[in-house]
Amino acid sequence: MTRNGRRAWGLALAWLLVTGAAAGAQSPPRDSLVGVRAGVSLGLRAGTAVAKLVSDQESSTQGRIAPTGGIYVEARFSRLMSLVLDVLYTEYGGNGVNPLPLYGRDSLGGHKIERMNLQTRAIEVPLQFKLRPSLSSPIVPYVSFGASRTWFLGTTSDNFLRSDSSVVEVGVKMDRVVHRYDFAGLGAVGIEVRGTHLRWSVEVFSRFGLTDFNRPQLAGTTVYSASATGVKVGFGR
Repeated sequence: MTRNGRRAWGLALAWLLVTGAAAGAQSPPRDSLVGVRAGVSLGLRAGTAVAKLVSDQESSTQGRIAPTGGIYVEARFSRLMSLVLDVLYTEYGGNGVNPLPLYGRDSLGGHKIERMNLQTRAIEVPLQFKLRPSLSSPIVPYVSFGASRTWFLGTTSDNFLRSDSSVVEVGVKMDRVVHRYDFAGLGAVGIEVRGTHLRWSVEVFSRFGLTDFNRPQLAGTTVYSASATGVKVGFGR
């Protein structure tokens, strides 16, 4: 996805979230079919994902397994729709990354490195609009979509350097070449299990970065965006 395309996606998602929240605020205050009052739910969420770096010029990096977990708040406007805000710890990056897009094509260091595995620790705050069918069953499917703001706490790289007889692994901090935050689009499909006291959910989600992951100051460098696909389990009241 080009940078202009990512900006268009960002504007569209922001508009959908605002209009969805406004529509939800006018919805009936009670979920009459399942006997659950519209209101606010709190819960925990945890899961795992395959994180990658994606570029218009380079092929996607190899995936790296990343954890995700935190808390969420869900505002239920009716039995049909909710607005969900998460605060999550997660990780991004990728394995088998081409070093030249980050070090620059004229960098001696970049030419000495065979490949890199990047790991970025992050706090992510997704805001998603959640839709369910009007069902009285305790097990209800749903879809959600929205956007997130992510703050990158620190990036490290395992660099694999070529030598005459072997490959040497060297760890390096890469904060200077990575932005402090990014903006992403999100989508998920899942099921919600409504119990007497708790709600459980399992969802498959996908994230696609809408802004640049790295800083392309050096001539000839490639711009990456952070993406991930994974599974999250949540439970709350």
